[in-house]
Amino acid sequence: MASIGFALQKRLFLLLMMLLAAFGGMNPARAVVPDAAVVIAASGDTSMLRSGRSITPLKRGDAVREGDRVLTGRDGRVQMRFADGAVVSLQPGSHFSVDRFRYDHQEQKSLLSLARGALRTVSGAIGKRQPDDYRMSTPTATVGIRGTEYELVQGACTDSGCRPGEEPGLQVAVIRGRVAVGNNTGTVEVDAGAVLKVNSRDAIPVFVRGAPRVTRAAQTPSVASLPAQAPVMAAPAAGSAATASPAAAAVPRGHRRHHANWWF
Repeated sequence: MASIGFALQKRLFLLLMMLLAAFGGMNPARAVVPDAAVVIAASGDTSMLRSGRSITPLKRGDAVREGDRVLTGRDGRVQMRFADGAVVSLQPGSHFSVDRFRYDHQEQKSLLSLARGALRTVSGAIGKRQPDDYRMSTPTATVGIRGTEYELVQGACTDSGCRPGEEPGLQVAVIRGRVAVGNNTGTVEVDAGAVLKVNSRDAIPVFVRGAPRVTRAAQTPSVASLPAQAPVMAAPAAGSAATASPAAAAVPRGHRRHHANWWF
């Protein structure tokens, strides 16, 4: 009887351990993926790819999470407000991804990417305290912020050429603040009012005059005006600005302030 009782207790103990491993050991905070952003306006041909499935069309109030890809067609536009107060406005023909996003007391990180198309963005709280917490990646170069509002146009030209109205490489225009644009040649800081053109990852960036050139599909009126930026949690870290590379000193700067009214 004693041996039978011991065997039963052992089985019950093993069953309890299995249940704890399956349920009790899970961390609810880690099991739930928090929303990175919310769609505040959308129109035209829009969609989002999440875990192998497509959500289309996008509408106001839709959640955007880490790992999502937001796509706009020829007449598609999407505006998103991120949890840290940042706003991103996508123009037609854009492929945008949220590679990593965390915004809590333990970690602040915003790693985004634009594979093609155009966007305008106003930065939020992330990156104010530690600039390395924010990064916008493109096939041509990587953009870091210093507390900013800026525009990007990333061409999607192939070996067969570019579409009508499209140019190869990346164009960066800063409206407020400053950004740091880096590729294989080094890093260049772009001040408010300047426009930088980067033809490829191996090309030296050059400053140009005027607003970025966009595709014809992106020159139609937008669906909404830019919402007010959310309050910033922390001031930018002191001494966060980096020194420009020799490539920056080798090219003239265009300081004509512009307002690209085709965004909104």
